[in-house]
Amino acid sequence: MNKKISHILFIVAVTIIISSCGKKAPKEAKYIPKDASAVLVINPKSLDDKLKSGNLTVDSLMNRYKDVFNELTTEDKIKLEELKNSGVSFEDNIYLFVTQKGSLNNGTSSITNLMLNLKDEAKFDKFIKEQKEFKAEDLVKEKDFSYLSENNFALAWNKDVVILSYAYFSNPTTAESFDSSGFYIEPDKTKLKEKHKNEIASYFSLKEKESIASVSYFNDMFKSKSDGYLFSSTASALGYLSATPLNIPKLQELLQDNYSVFTFSFEKGQVVMSSTTYTNPMLSSILKKYSGSKVNTHLIQYFPTQNLNGGVLISFNPEIFDGILKELEIKGMLEGFLTQVGLTSSDVFKALKGEFNIAFADFALETKEVTTPNYDGTTYKSTKTEPSYKLIVTAPVGDKVAFAKLMNLGVSNGYFEKTATGYKISELFASAGFYFYADDKTLVFSNGEDVYNAYVANKTKSNINSKILSEMEGKSMAAYIDFNSILNGTTKSLKDTAVLNAINTVNATFKNFISTSEGFSGKSFSSKVEVNLVNEKENSLVSIVNMIDGLIKIIKEDRNNSKEEVSDL
Repeated sequence: MNKKISHILFIVAVTIIISSCGKKAPKEAKYIPKDASAVLVINPKSLDDKLKSGNLTVDSLMNRYKDVFNELTTEDKIKLEELKNSGVSFEDNIYLFVTQKGSLNNGTSSITNLMLNLKDEAKFDKFIKEQKEFKAEDLVKEKDFSYLSENNFALAWNKDVVILSYAYFSNPTTAESFDSSGFYIEPDKTKLKEKHKNEIASYFSLKEKESIASVSYFNDMFKSKSDGYLFSSTASALGYLSATPLNIPKLQELLQDNYSVFTFSFEKGQVVMSSTTYTNPMLSSILKKYSGSKVNTHLIQYFPTQNLNGGVLISFNPEIFDGILKELEIKGMLEGFLTQVGLTSSDVFKALKGEFNIAFADFALETKEVTTPNYDGTTYKSTKTEPSYKLIVTAPVGDKVAFAKLMNLGVSNGYFEKTATGYKISELFASAGFYFYADDKTLVFSNGEDVYNAYVANKTKSNINSKILSEMEGKSMAAYIDFNSILNGTTKSLKDTAVLNAINTVNATFKNFISTSEGFSGKSFSSKVEVNLVNEKENSLVSIVNMIDGLIKIIKEDRNNSKEEVSDL
């Protein structure tokens, strides 16, 4: 084979981009293992419809980026057209799934698979046989599928699907290594190819209970109409843990059968992603027992600024970690270590309330003149561009006695100093340029004492939008980023025209980011992410494509300008 199957991957990717709309096909879940760590599903028809809402078509996008496609050789373009008519469906749902496994003897493996529906197996067979890169002996016909491979890539298909697969193996007996004399040992690629083939063969012989079709959470996520779906499980963690000498009782029970489903859609003025995580009985019982409270929005409400950049609010019950250690039957190990320093696990997990509040504001890139001493005693002046911002982190104290034990341990080790009212950072670390203070109520970290004092004065409210604030209230976690305020702060000291134009293009597209998570319901917990765009009337996919188009134009113009400057020289 003169050309690699990776080249076919590129052709497939281009074909997916230029494919037009079509009807939605049945899900091909029977070819995906139940223990797949992640499955991404893209709905091409839905995305195509979103593009058409902005008068964007496949042809118009091709015309915009024709110079990119012109880089394809004539042979590539012919092959591209042949692939489009090879029996592969580029109109039905497209699947990308990953399987990960491991053991102490065999190391770990990660297999990434792109799967498309196949409308006509005979047509595809003919297409493959017509490719000059493949010799007749390269094509392997098995009972359930046909197979081609080269290096880490493989192509397999049957009457229903075609799978393009890439394998990565970390194997003690076959991985790249060196002998005792330092000479390189070539890995046994034959064994790696055989392992890859066996993995793919298993996809075509899955029983229903072994496939992801048997997982109701996977099937149910398609009830929501979306542009794409993502399914993940904790199975991959089990695979990797199997490749380590770590042996923790009940760890498999804790990680087994936890699933997360995500849906994402490009809507008018925003990209929306919703997720739900379903937990197994063991993890569910722990989450129920150690339920947390709601976030505290006071910090982002009263941060002393009218230019709030963002914040993260988290609330949970820290004793949940103690509960997990008990369930895993390894609490005694931790207790043995902590006893040596005069602590218990309760001291560690009860010291703080389990509420962390972070807010930052007034971000800017500032160019300042700095004076630097020379070796001869003279000085010279130069300019330096550095970021400036305001930051506050607060964490309320939980158990006062436990917190005092932790802080006093820090004092004895030279990290903190005890004062009449609480604790401050020691002189050894104060030169780092941040402010730290703790008493029996709150632990505070900031990049300036004056910033925190202005917040404590509680004389002004920040400029956070009331709608965003209402979305955060009552949640167990909330995060917010104002893209515009951050990007506006970066432009003040920038001189490069191309960079400025690029930042302004992004700034004119994106507005802010909001992420929230609900508390545990008894069987699951859900989250939502919104990326809001400036143009609220236009579909977000259209806005993003137009933004990318604008960035490409800026890059091209900058390159042309650079060429002209070089030619002038």
